[in-house]
Amino acid sequence: MSEIFTLQCLHAKGSELKLKAQILGNNEFTPILQNVGTGNATASACVETHNKEANRENMKITRNIIAGLVGMVVAAGFALSAQATQINGTIGFTSAANPTGGSVVNNGGGSFTLNFSNPMTVNFGNNDYTGTVGATTNFASITFTNGGGLTTPNVPEWTFTVNNITYSFDLLSLSTATFSGGNSSAINLMGEGIAHITGFEDTHAVFALEATGHHLTFDILQPSNTASPAPDGGSTVALLGIALVAVQALRRKLSFSKV
Repeated sequence: MSEIFTLQCLHAKGSELKLKAQILGNNEFTPILQNVGTGNATASACVETHNKEANRENMKITRNIIAGLVGMVVAAGFALSAQATQINGTIGFTSAANPTGGSVVNNGGGSFTLNFSNPMTVNFGNNDYTGTVGATTNFASITFTNGGGLTTPNVPEWTFTVNNITYSFDLLSLSTATFSGGNSSAINLMGEGIAHITGFEDTHAVFALEATGHHLTFDILQPSNTASPAPDGGSTVALLGIALVAVQALRRKLSFSKV
């Protein structure tokens, strides 16, 4: 939509020129009415002055927007880095110090409960679990459907504290749950849950347990958990990409306005 306004310019000698013009687009003007005082100022001089002022204003606005975009990206980067670090590492347990590893109770209808001979002892720990070897903890009994899954989540499955740092794991599901009885029995459990360590972000972890025994008793149980950080999805890279595209678009707009 066109707009009518009045331009006012001053000649070098102090004479005045007033020009009423209509904006057609791209800072071009069509003179409608011209009132000229004394002096030699021209309508084109007024239009040129307006164009220069508009370009300077565009440059100022663009610089401010670019600075804002850069600030947003930097702030987002700090926010992501400020998030708690996810847990990375494997921890293993053993019942070797106990007379037996544990036993299975047949609940009927294909349901079984694995009872551990507590306490279980940490015999392996790397990365974020370094320094935990020798700690002891009690494992919660695991009830499962043979060939099916976990009957009830265990929150927590185990927990212990070393040097004011608490470690724990919540067993939430079983993808594999098999038990075969008899003179030579075997159990195989694999599942997933959430690992917790004081000062770290809750992290997805895998649970694994395999053992052999006689009838419903196992000589030794050695369960383990492995936690691995999930990728952030490239959030920071995406923010940088959006900012760069916006900056390029603004530069093109600024270059176009100078024409």
